Amino acid sequence: MPENLSNQSEQSKKQPPNSRSTLFSPAMMMTAGAIQIEGGLAIFALILGYFLRVPLREMFSFELLDCIRSTFAVLPMIAFCLLIYRLPWRSVLFIRKYMATLYRDFIRHCSALQLLLISALAGIGEELLFRGVLQTLVARWCGGVIGVLVAALIFGLVHPISKFYVAICILIGAYLGWLFMQTNNLTIPIIVHAFYDFCIFLYLPRLVRAKEES
Repeated sequence: MPENLSNQSEQSKKQPPNSRSTLFSPAMMMTAGAIQIEGGLAIFALILGYFLRVPLREMFSFELLDCIRSTFAVLPMIAFCLLIYRLPWRSVLFIRKYMATLYRDFIRHCSALQLLLISALAGIGEELLFRGVLQTLVARWCGGVIGVLVAALIFGLVHPISKFYVAICILIGAYLGWLFMQTNNLTIPIIVHAFYDFCIFLYLPRLVRAKEES
C-alpha cells in the first residue's frame, strides 16, 4: 500500500464517524422506517376513524389493572410462537432464516430503547387500524365475531413473509381481536402487541444461535 493511502487510512480510523454515516446506520434506518410506516398507520387510522365515526377516544382506559391484564395476556402469544419456532418444518425454518437475516442486518444494531420504541409504534399503529377501526366497523355491520375474523385475516395478509407466517399472524390477530372484543379497551391489545414484539426482538439472538448450531 502506498504511504499516502496508509496515512489516510490511519487518519480515517482516528476520526469519529460523520453524521451522514450515523444517519444511514442500520439502527437509524430501522427506527426511521418504523416511525414512517407504523406512525403513518396510526395517523391513517385516526383520520379514517374520524370520517367513519369510529369513537377511538372512547376505546381507551389506562387503569393499572388493564396493564396487569396485558402483561399476563401476552404470555400465551409468546408461548405459542416459541413452540412454533422449535418445530422442524421447512416453513418454520424459512421464517427462522428470515428472522436471523433481519437480526443480523438491522435489529442487532439497535439499542434496547430503539427496539422498545419500534415495538410501541407497531402496537399503536397496527392496533388502532386493525382492531380499533377495521374490527369495529365490521362488527358494527356483521357482528363481533365476524369483525374479529375479518380484521385478523387482513392483519395476516399484510405480513406476507410466507404463507405459514401469514397463518401465524392471522391467529395472533384473532387473539388480539378477541382481547379487544372481551374488554372493549384498545389499550390492552396495544400493550400486548408491543410487549410481544419487544420480547421477540430480545429473543432473536438466541434464535440466531440455535439456527447456527443446527
